[in-house]
Amino acid sequence: MLSDAQLFARFCAPLHPMPPLRLVDTPARALGLFRPRLAHLEVEELHIAHLSQGCTLLAVECLTRGNDHCTVVDPRQIYRRALRWGATRILLAHNHPGGSPDPSPADIRATQRIVAAGQGLGIGLVDHLIITRHGGSSMAEAGLMAPETPAVGTLHRCT
Repeated sequence: MLSDAQLFARFCAPLHPMPPLRLVDTPARALGLFRPRLAHLEVEELHIAHLSQGCTLLAVECLTRGNDHCTVVDPRQIYRRALRWGATRILLAHNHPGGSPDPSPADIRATQRIVAAGQGLGIGLVDHLIITRHGGSSMAEAGLMAPETPAVGTLHRCT
């Protein structure tokens, strides 16, 4: 039988432990984090990076797995995981197996819903990346995030 401390440690163990003080503070670093995880997949997956206020990486998780052209996005699931990790910022990425780095209208609408849902919790969505076999794109750099989230060269004032 496990003690309460052992159960707590197992429950709170990271799915993908991150090295201490790894910063994800630019779109290039974010793409470097997600491309190895997503570029080769034949079905869409949505991944989340949990970040501290200073954009130190806390954990990375796969949230959903879909089919060759879509995956389900649920803001409640996203923020439930972020709260578990104590994240003050999150970074989302999903792949486009078809190869287009351009976000679809559904991608843009979902991202804006996610930004709005996080505002009341004080958890900022700093970017949503689209990953392909040959590269990727940043919705923040393209100015496609919700109007309340400015597009900037770094991941939204990570300081």
